[in-house]
Amino acid sequence: MSDESEKLLTPKDLAAYLQKSKSWVYAACERGELPATRIGRDLRFRRAEIDRWLAAKTQRPAPVTLKGEG
Repeated sequence: MSDESEKLLTPKDLAAYLQKSKSWVYAACERGELPATRIGRDLRFRRAEIDRWLAAKTQRPAPVTLKGEG
C-alpha cells in the first residue's frame, strides 16, 4: 500500500488530519457520521473515503444575483 490515499488512519491520525479531538472522532463514529472500518476492536479510516466525506460536507455559497438581473 504505497498510495497515500489508501493509507489507513488511526483515530489519533484522523483527529490530527481533521484538527479535531480524538473524542470527537469516536463520537462521530458512534453517530454514524464518519466512514470507518473496524479491524477487531480497532477503528481505522481510509484517507480517500475521508476526503470524499469532507468534499460532500463542504458548503458552497449560493450564487449571488445583482439587483435588476433576472
